[in-house]
Amino acid sequence: MSTASEIRDVTSQYVSGKIDARRFQDWFLAVSLGNWADDKARDLSDNIEGLLAEASHAGWKEAELLEQLETAACDMGGNRFGRVTTTRG
Repeated sequence: MSTASEIRDVTSQYVSGKIDARRFQDWFLAVSLGNWADDKARDLSDNIEGLLAEASHAGWKEAELLEQLETAACDMGGNRFGRVTTTRG
């Protein structure tokens, strides 16, 4: 079961550059299938899924997606991730 804390942690790893987009997407696919620990985890997963879909449809650069993911996770009770500025996206 995925918890909101776990979702924030792995999202933080992606936002900070510790894991790449492919690894995050592969992990998130399993999370989005619906084995959530509680409503907070489900809501956060749904929010991230919406952002990924919007980013894909609208052609966002990766930097914009990272910013939106960080904001979404913080809005769901997390702290700022201390994102590392990279040359991605």
